[in-house]
Amino acid sequence: MSLMLKIIGIATILAALFVSAFSVNGGQPATVQQYPFLAQLTIHKPNGYTGRCSGSIVAQQFVISAYHCIVEPDFNETYAIENTLVITGTNDAYKGANTDGILTEPIEYNEVQKPIILDGKENLKLNDSAIFAGIGPLPDQMADIFREAETNIIALNQYVYCYNESIVQSGSGDSGGPFFSKVNDDWTLHGIIHGGNHIPWISYFCDWIKEVTENELNC
Repeated sequence: MSLMLKIIGIATILAALFVSAFSVNGGQPATVQQYPFLAQLTIHKPNGYTGRCSGSIVAQQFVISAYHCIVEPDFNETYAIENTLVITGTNDAYKGANTDGILTEPIEYNEVQKPIILDGKENLKLNDSAIFAGIGPLPDQMADIFREAETNIIALNQYVYCYNESIVQSGSGDSGGPFFSKVNDDWTLHGIIHGGNHIPWISYFCDWIKEVTENELNC
């Protein structure tokens, strides 16, 4: 299944979304049977560059990923792409990465395509464990499957989780991937991978997510 995405207003990319089965250095293979909210973004930019990022299904027409995955340095230029749509933006109080993509065709939920719940309560505490997953490259090759790894929270800064990078590291294609755990038996998204060993709290962006999805999504 593939769906086309486009940024409105500030982006310059064509992104095809493939909901499929990831590369986290030090991790192990993962599948959408295990984590049906996983999504892969294949990005074809106007300059000919093709890259990949990761994301999470959060609603039938929304995938959440990292801001830098789907924008270009020149924020003043827009490319029209047929039958595609992505809504993107940033919270004024945080100059980091946050992007919601709205799909032109709803995702049909089934056993391998389901949304993840958004954490609106900062459920993770110091020393808690969580999982992150992505499709980033392995040390000596491009990844063609999702990979996952479990790590623990070693620090809690304002609006940011810091995890133990000595256990596992993320690669470039992991950007936008989920940082998640089970809360009350439900897979819950705590943050988004965007580089380094720090993960922005998804709860900090709840108001922005509610606004950009026109109240379809709430944390």
